[in-house]
Amino acid sequence: MTKNMGLTFLLLCLFSIGSNIHTGGHAHHGETLKVDLNDKKVIKDLSELNLNFEDFMSDFRDIISEARDGDVVGNGGGQIEGQVQFYLNSLPSFIMSALNQDIIYFTQVEKEVLERIAKNITNNAADIVYIDNNPNDFFSSDEDGAIRIAKTGFHPKYPIFLNRTMIYSMFENDVNFNILSVLVHELGHQAGIKSHRGLDDLGAKMELVSRFSRDKVFYEIGNNGVSVEIFNHGTLSSRTSILVTYFNQSLTVKAWDFKKLQSKCGTGFPAGFQLLNPHWTSRPVSNRKVKTIKLAGWMNIVCVQSSGSYISSADFEITLTLSNVVDYKTKID
Repeated sequence: MTKNMGLTFLLLCLFSIGSNIHTGGHAHHGETLKVDLNDKKVIKDLSELNLNFEDFMSDFRDIISEARDGDVVGNGGGQIEGQVQFYLNSLPSFIMSALNQDIIYFTQVEKEVLERIAKNITNNAADIVYIDNNPNDFFSSDEDGAIRIAKTGFHPKYPIFLNRTMIYSMFENDVNFNILSVLVHELGHQAGIKSHRGLDDLGAKMELVSRFSRDKVFYEIGNNGVSVEIFNHGTLSSRTSILVTYFNQSLTVKAWDFKKLQSKCGTGFPAGFQLLNPHWTSRPVSNRKVKTIKLAGWMNIVCVQSSGSYISSADFEITLTLSNVVDYKTKID
């Protein structure tokens, strides 16, 4: 099988997975991502749909209020919640990667939708509410009664409701499922797009972009292990996104010593960096119930000055502390 044939096959598989997971109803023939948000008919149509969504939120206000209260007191900090936060924080960088690569083809309309999504989440922090499945069919589709994985309105002011029970069940049963695709789908609705199929395809493409930029290292500990996923976005101002998963916890590594980065650039400004060749430097060191393990590799720092940009090389190290709560420290040499 040639590289292009393999890529096509993988795309088809991803699109199929996305369609089976995300859509609560059936996409109609002719559905499209192209929409003129200034068109009076479109404005009226989306306004009516948003009024229906507000009626839905009113009908389930007690369940929504209970879910919000549960997250406030700390009942929402597990693996899924950590990964959702990671992909939300990193999504603008993933979108920039998608728009600045030529491996996966995006139509002009798809690019415009991604740009609208990036603008929305930059200007309005996404409001995520986790709902546990309940007998009142909170996630039942209006179209065919199927239970959906998420719901939202057609404006970024609305929350995104995630079906926590279904998502955790998928993870526990090793269902091929990607949070990035779900978030792109729902944020696409908030950008004014109605087409389920079009957003499924867009989410699948974004997942594929993330796979091309990912390095993953894993260390088995007991019946589980610790994994570190490193996503290099490849644009001048981007910083590597790092996701750590240990048992039922997910954590984003984002704290770096800016003064150290600055010193590596001399008179330049550290606009971004990429992490390469990640590897464990030793086996975990145990101290009672706490384990410590170190990951190291190379760091390419993009330095910018008036005459242009250049790459400064460094070494990085991430020390992970694994216990009931995962923690980390970063180091640049």
